[in-house]
Amino acid sequence: MKSYKMNEDYKNIETLDDLENELRSKLSFVHDFSNELLTLIEKAIDPFEDDGYVYGINSATIIGLYTKLYKHFKLFLRAFNDKEYDTTVLLTRPIYEAFVLMKYLILKGEDSQTHYRLVSYRRRYKNFKELESIEGIGQVMIDKFKYAMNIDGFTMTDFECEDQKKKGRKWELDGKNFSEIHKEVEVSNTYSYLYGMFSEVLHSGWGDIRQLHLTYCEGGYYIPKMDFYISSDNRMIAPIFSIMIESSEQFLLWAERGDEIENFAQHKRINNLIIQYIFKNYESNPERYLYH
Repeated sequence: MKSYKMNEDYKNIETLDDLENELRSKLSFVHDFSNELLTLIEKAIDPFEDDGYVYGINSATIIGLYTKLYKHFKLFLRAFNDKEYDTTVLLTRPIYEAFVLMKYLILKGEDSQTHYRLVSYRRRYKNFKELESIEGIGQVMIDKFKYAMNIDGFTMTDFECEDQKKKGRKWELDGKNFSEIHKEVEVSNTYSYLYGMFSEVLHSGWGDIRQLHLTYCEGGYYIPKMDFYISSDNRMIAPIFSIMIESSEQFLLWAERGDEIENFAQHKRINNLIIQYIFKNYESNPERYLYH
C-alpha cells in the first residue's frame, strides 16, 4: 500500500495567529496544501503501488463519482493557481453536485444506485424512440444506446416502466429533485449559497453577467469586460477543500477503510483555521470584499 508522510509543519499551526504567520511567511502555503490534499485523494482512490481495485456495477457508481471529484478538483487547482476565477466558478457547482450525489447514493444503497443509472438514460431513451422511426440516420447513436443498456443490465422494459410512472417524478432519482436529495445529506443553508448562487454561472443569470462580464461605470453605464477576472482568493478554495475532505471521509467509510481517514485529519484541521481566517477578514475589513 502507498505510504503517506504527513507534513510535520502542520503540527506547529495550532491557532489562527499561527496560520496567519504561516500565510505571510510562506506565499506558497495554500498551493502546497492543495497539492498535498490532491495526493491524499489520489492515494485513497488507488492505494496500491502495483495492484488495483476492481468494482462491481453498484460500487463503480460510488467510485466513479469520487473519481470525478478528484479530477475536477485537479482542474480547479490548476485554474486557481493560474488565478482563472471564471474557470474556478464554473467548476464549483459540478464539484458540489457530484459530492451531494455521492453522499446520497452511499446513504441510500444499491436500489438508489441502480435507479441513478437508469434515470441517466432519460435523454438517450427519448432520442432512441425518435431515431427508431427514422430510416438510415443515427444508427451509430442507436447502437451506442443498446451497447450501454446491455452492459448496465437494463432492458427496454425498464425504461418503458420508468416512462409510464403515474406517481412521483419519473426520470428523477428516487422521484426527487436535487433540492430534495440535498436535504437528506446536507445542511439546508448550503443549497442556496453553494448550489443556487452558482446556477447563475451555468444559466447566464444577470448576477454572473454583471460581475464577470461587464464593468460598471458611474452614471448607470456598463462596458464589456473582455479580460478574464483574475483572482485566487481563498474564499473560493476553502469550501472546495471542505468538500474534498468530507467526500474522502465518506468514501473511505463506505469502502471499509476507515482507518485511513486519519490521513486527512491535519488537512481538515488546517482548513477549519483557513475558514476562520476568512470570516475574521470579513468581520474586521468588510470593505475588502465589497467590490471583489
